[in-house]
Amino acid sequence: MIGLRADGLSPTRRAERDLAREAIAKQTAAHLEQRIGEGGLLEAAVRALIYVRLPEGKVDERGFAALKQIGTELPPAKRIGFSKFKDVVKEQYLILLLDTERAIAVLPKLLPDDRRQCEEALALVRRVLASRGALPEEGSRRLERVETLFAGQAPVKGRDKAA
Repeated sequence: MIGLRADGLSPTRRAERDLAREAIAKQTAAHLEQRIGEGGLLEAAVRALIYVRLPEGKVDERGFAALKQIGTELPPAKRIGFSKFKDVVKEQYLILLLDTERAIAVLPKLLPDDRRQCEEALALVRRVLASRGALPEEGSRRLERVETLFAGQAPVKGRDKAA
């Protein structure tokens, strides 16, 4: 009478499948899979930043403030709007979640041939990472891998299996 069963068992409820949502998730994953090897220096730098900080699982406003400052220092022709930047961050984050190892392995493909541009981008990555203080051990290991990739050297095999 009051909603309690005499046998102490509660009825089992199942969440129903949302086929439309599953279809959208599959479509999104397929789109991201195609985009793993696409992009340029901006996508590479954002992917590197997220990759290094990913194990920490949190976002800090100091990193965002550093990115904002860097954006104001860029020549007007190189600046992108906030909305575009948010889209790039979201896409790179999802790509890293989809296939971290492959997303990092193709980083050199996103980088320009101009060594100076790569060095400048890497300096910006370091600057944003430093805005939050010292990196934990895993972050330092990941940054070292990113530095190797940005420098155009082949990564050491088997070094980042825990990605």
